[in-house]
Amino acid sequence: MGKLRVILLWHMHQPFYTDLWCGVTSMPWVRLHASRSYTDMAAAIDETPARAVVNFTPSLLVQLRRLAAGAGDSYLDIARKPTDSLTEEERAFVLDNFFAVPEKMIKAAPRYRELMQKRRSEPGRPSIEIQNEFTTGELRDLITWFHLSWAGWAMREKTPELDEIRERGWDFTEAEKETVLDAAFRTASELPERWNELARSGKVELTTSPYAHPI
Repeated sequence: MGKLRVILLWHMHQPFYTDLWCGVTSMPWVRLHASRSYTDMAAAIDETPARAVVNFTPSLLVQLRRLAAGAGDSYLDIARKPTDSLTEEERAFVLDNFFAVPEKMIKAAPRYRELMQKRRSEPGRPSIEIQNEFTTGELRDLITWFHLSWAGWAMREKTPELDEIRERGWDFTEAEKETVLDAAFRTASELPERWNELARSGKVELTTSPYAHPI
C-alpha cells in the first residue's frame, strides 16, 4: 500500500479595502494582520524544517504592495496625529474603533481593560459625555494598546523596545506611540519580500487564486 501524501494549503486573504477613486484605505486589517499572523507564520516556517504551500489572494497582495510603497490607512492617519490635536470626530472614532482586538487581549492588559470599562458598552458612536471623560493621555494609551495588541511575537522579537513599552503599561509618550506605529508599519511593509525569500529558499510554495476571494 502506498504512502498517503497530504498537502496543507494555508490560505491568506483580505477584502480590498482601498477606494481606488480617492485612494483612501478605510480599514487597517491588512496592515494589522501583516504585523501579527502573517509575519508570525513566516517566522515559524523559517525556524522549522517543515515546508508549506501558502495561497495569497491578489486583493491581499495588491494591498501589501501598497504598504511596501508607503501607503497607510484611515486608522493609521488618525493614530499618527499628535493626540492632543485630534478633533471631536477623530476622538469619537478612536473610542469607537480602537477596542477592535480579541477580548482576551484586552483582559490581559490592565490598562487596556481599564479603558474599555471606562468606555462602557454604549452602542454606536460614544456620546459627548463619554468622549469628554477621556483625557488626551488616555486616548494616547488606547491608540498605543490597540497597536501593541496586534504586535505578533516575531515583530516583538525584532523590536525589543515594544516589550519595554508594554511592560510599563500606561502614560505613554508620543514618542513611544510612534515607536509602536513605526514597528508595525515597517513589519507590514517588509512582508512581501519576507515571503518571497521563503519561496526562493524552497521553504514555501506560493500560489494564488481569484482576485478577491475563492469562497
